[in-house]
Amino acid sequence: MLGRPGQAQRARCSIASVLVALSAATLVGCSPKGSESEPSMIETYSAEINANPLYAGRRQLVQSQLGLKGTLLVWTQQYQGLEPMIQQMLNNSIRTMTRSFEKIHPEVTVVVEEYPDTIFYQKHKESLKYGLGADVILVHTLMLSSLARDNLIKPIPSKGIESKNFRPKLLKQAKQGERLYGLPFMVDVQALCYNHDHVSAAPKSLKQLKQLASEGISTGLSMSFIQSIWGASGFGAEVFNKQGEPSMNEESWGQWINVLQSLDLEPGIVLMEDPQIMRQYFIEGELSMIPCRSHEFPLLREKLGGEKLGVASLPSINGIPARPEVAGLMLALSPIMSERQETLAKELLLHMTNPDIQQIMAVQWKSLLPVNSKIDFNKHLFPELKQLTEIYDNSTAFTMNEWNAIVGNFEVINDSYKKAINGEIKTDLAIKRINNALQKAIPSQ
Repeated sequence: MLGRPGQAQRARCSIASVLVALSAATLVGCSPKGSESEPSMIETYSAEINANPLYAGRRQLVQSQLGLKGTLLVWTQQYQGLEPMIQQMLNNSIRTMTRSFEKIHPEVTVVVEEYPDTIFYQKHKESLKYGLGADVILVHTLMLSSLARDNLIKPIPSKGIESKNFRPKLLKQAKQGERLYGLPFMVDVQALCYNHDHVSAAPKSLKQLKQLASEGISTGLSMSFIQSIWGASGFGAEVFNKQGEPSMNEESWGQWINVLQSLDLEPGIVLMEDPQIMRQYFIEGELSMIPCRSHEFPLLREKLGGEKLGVASLPSINGIPARPEVAGLMLALSPIMSERQETLAKELLLHMTNPDIQQIMAVQWKSLLPVNSKIDFNKHLFPELKQLTEIYDNSTAFTMNEWNAIVGNFEVINDSYKKAINGEIKTDLAIKRINNALQKAIPSQ
């Protein structure tokens, strides 16, 4: 039987682990084992796209795209603690896309280099001092604000960028005023993963989840701030108001924390902070349900085997849908490049985010929503599409400034939150500490 985690397992989550948990993967690459028919399926689907009148002429280059020449350098990251399978899928995704770009533009060469996430941003900063480094970098959504603040990336020229082609929440996370600092490359949402061998249907409400736990269905839940804000909306609690000001109400957040405390006392429910340990318990069958990130689906399918993995929205509370945060990866531009390089780089960004590429990759992963607002493809090839779309529609999207405030104060936020759940400090004190830290980072307007 699964025991409750000890203090070591409930150790404070570092910023690095947050990045691993939130930004672990992107699109396409190697298929899970046992998917021998996958290549032919993708080839067939590619043919469907090319024959679809909706995409007629999409690959016809306009005058500004003709005759592109030169070399582009793209930097991506090797994420510490990320499962090798998912890391390989990320690497293959980027290289597949850059190769297809080279086929369209035969006189353009795209060089892709990968660096550990522990040195990636410092290496980028140091390289810029000498006029070197990448033309394009792939970064986590939560890093855009600090990169823009320190002039380590530049706004993407608006000419040729059709905002209506992207999901609005994703663009919201990449904008400061009218300046766009990143193009969305991957959507990563938080869902409820369950084992079909243990659970016939996912609980739609918190009441149903507690009922299943009382019947012996073991459930893991996160006590990390970012990974557990999904239920706060059930009490009208929010982190920031519509003006982007910190607005954590002590009463409403206190109600959600009290619920987490009571859930931790349920025999079949365990609160944990380390998502990797919780995921491993799920893979080994010790837990039947856990919160999960959409980029993890390929790994969980392979580890559980067959069709055992079930995916659903996290349970509603007080009739209000769960509102987990949405994050992902963004493509950004170096602040020092010639006009010619900028043109090349922007064309690559548009290629990697166009509907053709995004939809084929979504089908291959069967876990990632395309970043585009309008999608039109055979949804039978991606059964989870409807569920993930519903999760995305209900999700919370932090802006660049909001992410910056959270990341800059993460230790204070997570430590205060954890101590409140554990009963080490009063709930109202914890919320006051968190709110004060956020207000210092984002003064009231």
